[in-house]
Amino acid sequence: MAIQNSDKLLVGRGDTSYHVTFSDSGLVSKSGDTMTGDLVFADNNKVITRFLDSGENTNLTLSRFGQTRIVCASDEIAMHKVVRLIINGTQSDHVVSKGYVDDSVNTKMPRNINTLPLLST
Repeated sequence: MAIQNSDKLLVGRGDTSYHVTFSDSGLVSKSGDTMTGDLVFADNNKVITRFLDSGENTNLTLSRFGQTRIVCASDEIAMHKVVRLIINGTQSDHVVSKGYVDDSVNTKMPRNINTLPLLST
């Protein structure tokens, strides 16, 4: 049976005990509730989710230690630091690093520019 408003709880401290009336008026429901203000987590706690939305027609901003890192807007995603790829893309519409492009160009371009064939007009 779940605790309900107006239930009496027995709370003890040392040799003294108190009857306290339970009220959930200050609690947040698991679904369909609204909070205002900041939600602060203790050290080493994290948010685990599969869906994150700004909830309005506003930008979604990801920050670290108060510094903006990523802004997701309606028409762009802005990174406020250099993006480092862990792996390079493998498809034509994937992102690749500058080093990957440089290496690809260096292996496909002739070493001597004078050996390029002339185009006739």
